[in-house]
Amino acid sequence: MISNTGSGCSFYRDPRLRRIIRYRHNAVPTDSGGRALYLRLSDGDFWSPTWQPVHKQLQTYECRHGLGYTRIRSTYRGVETDVTYFVPLGQTLEVWRVLLCNTNNTPLELQLFSLVEFCLWDALDDMTNFQRNYNIGEVEVEEGVIYHKTEYRERRDHFAYFACSVPVAGFDTSRDAFLGPYRDFDQPLVVQEGRSTNSIAHGWAPVGSHQVRLTLAPGESREVIFLLGYAENPQNDKFAAPAAQQGIANQIEEIVGSEMPYIPICGHGDWSVFNTTYWTNWPNADTNPILPAGPYPGSSQNATMEKIIWSLTPVAATTTTTTTTTTTTPVTTTTTTAPTDWTWVAVGIGVVIVIAVVVLVLMRKK
Repeated sequence: MISNTGSGCSFYRDPRLRRIIRYRHNAVPTDSGGRALYLRLSDGDFWSPTWQPVHKQLQTYECRHGLGYTRIRSTYRGVETDVTYFVPLGQTLEVWRVLLCNTNNTPLELQLFSLVEFCLWDALDDMTNFQRNYNIGEVEVEEGVIYHKTEYRERRDHFAYFACSVPVAGFDTSRDAFLGPYRDFDQPLVVQEGRSTNSIAHGWAPVGSHQVRLTLAPGESREVIFLLGYAENPQNDKFAAPAAQQGIANQIEEIVGSEMPYIPICGHGDWSVFNTTYWTNWPNADTNPILPAGPYPGSSQNATMEKIIWSLTPVAATTTTTTTTTTTTPVTTTTTTAPTDWTWVAVGIGVVIVIAVVVLVLMRKK
């Protein structure tokens, strides 16, 4: 969806659950947000070739909506811009074709900034559940390509990407870094200063922005293409662990399964052999702490574990007698040694073992 000023949103099949970029239908000013382009000259003057969002008066402006494409042409200070937006047939990506021409009699140092504001997929949740959304935004930048992968690791099989056809001088993925404090999209700090910050968003509001530097001779034209795309990976192909990492994972599983000490704190009656050197009051046939099943899976086992740990009693202090014989008078020295207080150590070991077992069970289920 695109307007005559280049604003609008992009989505894959479902405009609510697969919203790629944000769009505020009731925004002020009207028809703002989603995508934007900025051009900046070496003297600091900047504008939007599609008029929005900078709103600077253009010398010429023309928009045409065709079958499957939108073309916006404009002129400002001798720079002719021809921008075409379209989605290729059979592809899950949006193409921005930007053609720049210098009609002046002198060379131009020009900077081009792109911008998309990523939606966190569910459009309704994205604009309501801020307590959650301000904590889940995630991006990655590799060789100039910006990947929006919020919740990809946790529960989603899809991600978005924003790429540029020419080498970029910088990028930004944090909206706060791109706009600057207390600024709107018509006066972004990065464009005003002519320098991207290479920011990486962690939560808050992720965006995608490229900075391209161009030098145009009189009469010269240059083409720059931006690609905004959507991709899915089968769940089993989302992650490809290197062989070395897989080997380490196998070693950890072997150690946990065969070499870690076992403490009988599970919810069944086959109590294993335990050591009474430091602790007593282990469960036996007369003091079986197994509890009845709880309202959810694992509740009885968890309660059993806690009861066993808190029922353990340290072994009483021991007395060691050492006799030293000399040629004169025999001396007898008595030393009282108290066992180290292992209460919290035992609790920690128990918790670690339970977590390890749960992780292994989940890994095996996958």
